[in-house]
Amino acid sequence: MKRSILRKVCAGIYHKYQYFKLWQKKVNLKDTPKYINIGGGHAFVRKDWRNLEYESKRRFYMDYFINLMDNNKWDIKDNSFEMAYCSHVIEHLTDDAVKFLLKETYRVLTNNSTFRIVVPDYDLALQHYNQKDLEWFKLCYGKFAHLPEQEDDPLKHYLFKFYSKGENYDYNKSNIHINWFNKEKLISFLEDVGFTQIKVSAYKQSDEVEMCGDDFDGTIPMMSLYIECKKEEMENGR
Repeated sequence: MKRSILRKVCAGIYHKYQYFKLWQKKVNLKDTPKYINIGGGHAFVRKDWRNLEYESKRRFYMDYFINLMDNNKWDIKDNSFEMAYCSHVIEHLTDDAVKFLLKETYRVLTNNSTFRIVVPDYDLALQHYNQKDLEWFKLCYGKFAHLPEQEDDPLKHYLFKFYSKGENYDYNKSNIHINWFNKEKLISFLEDVGFTQIKVSAYKQSDEVEMCGDDFDGTIPMMSLYIECKKEEMENGR
C-alpha cells in the first residue's frame, strides 16, 4: 500500500515537473508565429508554432482556445500561417465540424502553403478485422487494449473503438471516435474546400522538413493514414 501511494506521489511530482519545463519553454520562446497545430494537445510547445486547442485546465499552453464543435469562425486573420498540422483530431468530430475545420484551415493559410493531416485509417482497421488479426488491434491500443468483462467478440470491440457508430459528440467523452475516415473520404473533403496536390504520405515523410521532427506523427503510426495537400489560389480566386 505504501509503495503504491509513493508511486502515485512520484508520478504526480514528475508530471508537474514536466509541465513546469513546458511553461519555461513557452515563456522563453522568442519566435514568429509561422505555423499552426490544430488540436495539438496540452503539451505542444515548439518554436514558430501556435497551438489551437480546447482544454480548460491548461489554457496557458493554448494559443487559440477554440471549441472545434462550435463551427464559429476562428479568431485568426486570413493568410496567417505558412503551414498547418492536424493529427488524430477529426475522428472525434462530426462531418459538419470537420468540414468547417478544413474550411477555416484553408482560410488561415497563406498561398502555396502545406497542410498535413493524420487520422486513423478505417480501411486498414477493416482489413485487419477481416483477417481476424486480433494482435494488430492489441498492438495499436497498447495499454488501452483491455477488454470489458464477458466480451464475446474482441475483434468487433476493437473495430468499434476506431468508430463508435451512433455516438454523439460529448465533451466529457471527447476521446471517443465518433467519425471514420479512409483515403477516399478525406481526399473528397479536402477537395471540396479547395486544397490541391493532395497525396498520401507516410510516417515521418512530410515534404516539409519542419514537420518531420519529433513533435509530429507520434500517435500510433501503425494505424494512421497520412495526407498532405496544398493551398494554391489564383490571383482572381480559386
